[in-house]
Amino acid sequence: MKKDAKLIAVAGKGMAGLNGVFDDQARERDVHFIWVQQDLMDCRTISRRDMREQVNKYMTSVLQEKPVDPTLVDFDDTQAW
Repeated sequence: MKKDAKLIAVAGKGMAGLNGVFDDQARERDVHFIWVQQDLMDCRTISRRDMREQVNKYMTSVLQEKPVDPTLVDFDDTQAW
């Protein structure tokens, strides 16, 4: 069974209003779709760790996948730029 997922970064209020359209199209095409809260311009709002956690939870709970390298599931990236 082929598992395929799409991750799209949507920014701005105008594009955010299209969430339902994207969800409907993905459902019709049987494509796994995940919405991740993000603020790529200011990591104080949503940290990179929080974004990774959302994707990791989706992968383990919805797709029933296990990490290839468990050390990459959670790591300190506070010094990253």
